[in-house]
Parts: sequence; structure tokens; C-alpha cells
Amino acid sequence: DVSILFSDIRGFTSISEANDSEVVVRWLNEYLSAMVDVVFKHGGTLDKFIGDAIMAIFGAPLAQPEHSRQAVRAALEMRQELNTFLEVVEPDRRFTVRTGINTGMAMVGNLGSARRMEFTAIGDTVNTASRIQTLAEPNQILLSEATHRRVAQTFSTREVGEFPVKGKKQKVRVFEALDFPRSGTDRTSG
Repeated sequence: DVSILFSDIRGFTSISEANDSEVVVRWLNEYLSAMVDVVFKHGGTLDKFIGDAIMAIFGAPLAQPEHSRQAVRAALEMRQELNTFLEVVEPDRRFTVRTGINTGMAMVGNLGSARRMEFTAIGDTVNTASRIQTLAEPNQILLSEATHRRVAQTFSTREVGEFPVKGKKQKVRVFEALDFPRSGTDRTSG
């Protein structure tokens, strides 16, 4: 039982085309470092970078009873860190990020070949998190219904609607995480 977070820079190709590659790499590394620090602060595991996107697992390799809340808290703080990061970035290099979180069962462990193994999570929970992320508007954090059920009493949210997503027969109901925990309702540390 895990929560999967996908966070992806929107419009990165355009930024890359318009700027020197060394500058883009340095800038991207600074951004990714800041985001990963937030993931780690909230008990998440960096699964991988997918170009300029981040995939993080909450609830593995060690079980975390509040992994859904930790994932949402991390996403909200990542958005704050993004705003801080962009304060010192030139206007032509500014960007937005889309984030999606899903909670459920996944196969987690080492996967790969005899020459290269990676710790990762696979399954419908992961695929759905990725699809939800693609539905997000700029700087929006979208939650699956499964994640929302576990965090609705803690975070301010709003229902966005039901959407068809690739690979799913039924539409996926999504919610937006709006704000940090309501006073007195957050029992997670960090």
C-alpha cells in the first residue's frame, strides 16, 4: 500500500531550446535537488527522474501509515519551494509544474536485468498517478479519489471532476489539493 507522486515541468522543451544547454542543466539540477529534498523531508523515496519529471514513492521501502498525507504535504511544500526557486530565475526560464498523486496497492522492489536493477514501483496505482499528473493545470496538485479519501479530513481540497484516462475503462475522479493541513488535524511529523 503506497502513494505515488508524479511531478513534471510544463514547457521544458521550449525552455531548453531557448537557453544554453549548460545553463539549463545547472538550473534543472538545482530545481530537482530542491524538490528531492522536500520528498525526503516527508519520508518519500525518490523512485526516478524521467527527464525533468520526478516519481516518488511514499510508504516504501518502509511502511508508513500516513503515506498519503505525507505525499500531499510534500507536494504542497514542493509548490512553495518552486515559487521560491523561481524568484531568482530569469523571466524567460520560468515554468510551471503539474503534480498527480494516487494511492493504492503496487508491486515494489528491485526490477531490471542481471546488469542493472532499480528499486521501483509498478502497477495500476503507478500508471494512474502518472495519468492524473497529465490532467493537472499549471502548478495544480491533483489527487485520485483513493488518495482524497485518506486526506480529506486534513487538507483543503475541491473536486475537479471525472476524466477519461488512457488505459482505464472507467473515468477517474480527481480532486485538487488546495492548502496545508487544517489547524489541529495534522498528525504527521516533518
